[in-house]
Amino acid sequence: AGPVAEVVRDTLNLLSKPFLAGIEVKLELEGDAVAAAVSSARLGQMLLNLVVNAAEALAGKGRLRVALETAARENYDGCLLRPRPAARYLELLVEDSGPGIPRDVRERIFEPFFTTKHTGANRGTGLGLSVVYTLAQQEGIGIHLKSAPGRGTAFRLILPRE
Repeated sequence: AGPVAEVVRDTLNLLSKPFLAGIEVKLELEGDAVAAAVSSARLGQMLLNLVVNAAEALAGKGRLRVALETAARENYDGCLLRPRPAARYLELLVEDSGPGIPRDVRERIFEPFFTTKHTGANRGTGLGLSVVYTLAQQEGIGIHLKSAPGRGTAFRLILPRE
């Protein structure tokens, strides 16, 4: 497991400029050399799925913020998935200014094959967030979600540190 900031940069570099066209991407990487006690490959896969979902929700306009924060809170109540116990954590935030996730949809977003994209070439497989949840469970990573209609969505991955 290498430095998390490196995983973030490498993952974002995989996305083509046209895919993110019109989206203001803000990258905030605190603690550049800090590593997490998780698989870098799996973390990259999780981040890629979250960024792709956010970019699709933004439909070519808005803000996407990816932030790595070393200061983690004491209490992880309210998480959809609690992180495994560790002395310290890192938090990786993927936040967009998109339409937000309606409450009735929020309860189903991690179900395999659940999608809200049903048309033409843009039809979703419904696997992106399911993969994120499964990998998080396997790696002991916590997931926190904050979203409100018209106010965007913020996924926070809570990573146990080495």
